[in-house]
Amino acid sequence: MWHLRNGELAAAIKREDKSYTQVLGVPQPALRALAQDYAPNQPLARELVQLTLRESLLMAQFLGDAMQFTHEDLSFWLPTFRHPEVRDAACAYLISASPLALQLARKLVRQNEPAERIAGVLLLAHALRRGNLQAWRDLPKEDPTRIDYFEEHFLPLAQLLQLVDIDGLLQPVLFLARQLALQPSLQAVARALANSLVDLPDTATFSSPHNLLYEELTLGLEESKTTP
Repeated sequence: MWHLRNGELAAAIKREDKSYTQVLGVPQPALRALAQDYAPNQPLARELVQLTLRESLLMAQFLGDAMQFTHEDLSFWLPTFRHPEVRDAACAYLISASPLALQLARKLVRQNEPAERIAGVLLLAHALRRGNLQAWRDLPKEDPTRIDYFEEHFLPLAQLLQLVDIDGLLQPVLFLARQLALQPSLQAVARALANSLVDLPDTATFSSPHNLLYEELTLGLEESKTTP
């Protein structure tokens, strides 16, 4: 890994995320390519994720074994979520492939720390993107009871809307909205979320975050009509 270091990139990364203590400046795609030479190894990932080197934290996400990711593992991963790129990589490449993805997303989105709530929203979105939530995917299309199911198993729509107003959570909720709209069994949830935005008291003209979310939902629902 040492031969891949890039001092200029390392300096830029440290300026962007001052909470890093050690950075080699290895681009993320290079780390992913390096990890592909090895079999998934969750014990090694557990060791790497407890280090302070940026590249070690990222390699933990690319080398970890999602099938072996446990509730106890989450306690090791949580401190790393203060680094946005590590949190995003964990949700996109590792935890979203775990059989526990939905349970962990539900737990994270109810935490007090914004970084953990962001992780919860991203985790559900990536699990939907992967097609990991088989039980959700097999639900009857457009069944209105899916709204109750979503609220029971993840988060009430009103609370999800509240997250839009918290700094840093607009983009994750936008991403989740798109994934909801593209899932046939969850389009009733997407429509309910869009209707909730319209019904907000201050939305004679939407505030910018609410308008963006509404546009993302309606665009996703329109696209889903043309998807076989």
